[in-house]
Amino acid sequence: MTVQGIFLSPFCEEGEWKLDPVAPCFSTHLKSITIREFGGTKGELHVVTFLLESALILERLVISCSLDKFSGGVGRQKEVHDQLMLSRRSRTCAIEFS
Repeated sequence: MTVQGIFLSPFCEEGEWKLDPVAPCFSTHLKSITIREFGGTKGELHVVTFLLESALILERLVISCSLDKFSGGVGRQKEVHDQLMLSRRSRTCAIEFS
């Protein structure tokens, strides 16, 4: 079975989103994550951090920022990138912003 995507509603309260229990495939099979319309909110960072902490063999995380929502420019992207690099369980995972 191949999962093409997970949709998280933008209407969830902060801290409300949970994936419990974590699907076993997250730690053993998940190799790539693409996030679109990323705004850099505290709630979004929480979800991305959770995914990075759960995916043991993750090879690549691509984050496409929403120009309408993401503020702070390149400096903020670097700050978020550095924060996420510390959260990853897979030390070989590359994190890219587009």
